[in-house]
Amino acid sequence: MMSTTMNTGLNSCEQLPAISSPETLVLRIFEPAMSSQVNQNDQQHDSSSKSEEKLKLRRYKWDSYFTELVAVYAVHQIYPTSGSHGTKLDGWVKRQRCHYRRFQKGHPSAMTQERIEQLESIGFIWDRQENLWQQRFAQLSDFKKAHGNCYVPTHFCNNPKLGIWVKCQRRQHKLHNNGHSSNVTKERTQQLNDIGFQWDGEKTFATWTQENKNQVQLV
Repeated sequence: MMSTTMNTGLNSCEQLPAISSPETLVLRIFEPAMSSQVNQNDQQHDSSSKSEEKLKLRRYKWDSYFTELVAVYAVHQIYPTSGSHGTKLDGWVKRQRCHYRRFQKGHPSAMTQERIEQLESIGFIWDRQENLWQQRFAQLSDFKKAHGNCYVPTHFCNNPKLGIWVKCQRRQHKLHNNGHSSNVTKERTQQLNDIGFQWDGEKTFATWTQENKNQVQLV
C-alpha cells in the first residue's frame, strides 16, 4: 500500500515541467512583475515626453507673443489693451499682468523671474492704473512749476483730463476720510502733499480765480 502511494507521488512529480537551473525558476516567478514594471516605465517615459513637448510649445508661443509685442510697441509706442488691436496679443498682455500679480503673491503662476526681466527690459507696464496716475501726477507737477500752484480748474482746456483727474483726487480723498472705499493710498497722498496740493476744491477755485485768472485759459 505504501509502495503504491510513493509511486503515484513520483509519477506526479515526473509530470512537472523541467527546470534547468535556479536562475530559471527565479525568472519564472518574477517575470510577470518585471513585465509590469517595464510597462509602467514606458508609460512614464511617454508621459514625460509629452510634458516636455507641451512645455516647448508654451515657450515657443510665449516667445512669439513677446516678439509681436516688441514690434507693436515700436510702431505705436504704447502697449495694447483689451480690444485695442483686435488680436490675441491684447489678451496675452492682460494675462501677463494677471500672472505677474499671482507670482508676486506667491500663488501658482505661469510667470517666471526670467519672463519678468524680459518684459521689463522693454519697459513693460505691470499696473496700468498706477502708471496712468503717475502720468497725471507728473503733469500736475509741471503745472505747479509753470504757475506756482496746483490750482488746476476742472475745465482746463490746455489739458482737460488733468482737470478731471485733479477733481477726482479730491473726491477720492474725501471718500477715504469718511471711511468709504477709495483708491487713495498713503503714498499717493504724500506725493500730492509734497507739491502743495489743495484738497479743498471750493477754496482752491476761489484762490485760483484771484491769483491766476490771467495765467490759465478757461473754456
